[in-house]
Amino acid sequence: MTAKTQNTHLQAGELLRMRGVERLAEHPIKNGMDAILAMRIGIAIERQADALPDWVAGILTASPDELVVMQTDLEARRAAALQAGQLENVEHSGDAL
Repeated sequence: MTAKTQNTHLQAGELLRMRGVERLAEHPIKNGMDAILAMRIGIAIERQADALPDWVAGILTASPDELVVMQTDLEARRAAALQAGQLENVEHSGDAL
């Protein structure tokens, strides 16, 4: 993606998000499904334009319980890769999230 295209996508995402926020400010949330949809789409477009992977956003918005599940899964995958010789054994702090 060229810098110009990336900038255009970022501007479009910002515009959709701003329009959604404007709609929510003018109308109650119960009637603002279009505003919420515009905000979600705008944020997704901005995230893509900023090259922020979806999994990062998933971590940032995860609940503490979801983070524990993610950590457990990652540790299991790491252990399996180590056992299969696909990963070098690198020490880590082992601190919980």
